[in-house]
Amino acid sequence: MSHSSAQLKNVQAGDPVGQCCLGWDYDNGIGVRKSFRRAAYWYRRAAKQGNRIAQYNLSLAYLKGEGVKKSTASSVRWNLEAAKAGDTDAELAAGWFYHGGRGIRQDLRKAKNWYLKAARKGETKAMFSLGQMEFDKKDFKEAARWFSKAVRKNHPRSNYYLGRMLLHGWGLEPDPFRARACLKTAVRLGVAYAKRLLRSKKFKRDLVQENNVAVNHWRQGALLPVI
Repeated sequence: MSHSSAQLKNVQAGDPVGQCCLGWDYDNGIGVRKSFRRAAYWYRRAAKQGNRIAQYNLSLAYLKGEGVKKSTASSVRWNLEAAKAGDTDAELAAGWFYHGGRGIRQDLRKAKNWYLKAARKGETKAMFSLGQMEFDKKDFKEAARWFSKAVRKNHPRSNYYLGRMLLHGWGLEPDPFRARACLKTAVRLGVAYAKRLLRSKKFKRDLVQENNVAVNHWRQGALLPVI
């Protein structure tokens, strides 16, 4: 689809939305010949006018070195502009930059704050990252809370982590049956290394043990309803 003369006139006149859209078109070769350099040019023009989508996309261009000289510091700068304007993807990325000290000094408190902003908007990757931060601090109860939120949205690695925690009883009561369900979901969603845990001797042993306990309870009438 080619661009109309009216659209191009608005873009040249300084319409930031139109400039951002034109940048996207060049980024993806929609109606024009694909050009990262032209995409970055139009993203920059829109970004300077405060368009948060253009700011985030320009940040990605700098991060990948597409159409501009690769610069993590410039990527951080434009991403933070977009994050401060409320862009959810940028908020998640801001957490990622601060979490790993990528292009900016590591600051776990700021990382957590940005992840929280994105998580409160339903961003599952932010929920997972918050769980991972708590897991690394060995606050397993809080980690399980965040992983559980992401699991309800079918986040792959959250299923893996929650499965591990249910297997070992980290922050939760051990439950090999629930652990198996989480790990199987993780495998189905592409987390290949979850297979190793499913096949581990500990997992199989705990599953058999838990099954024996359930059978014994059933034999003793423990699972019958109270009348």
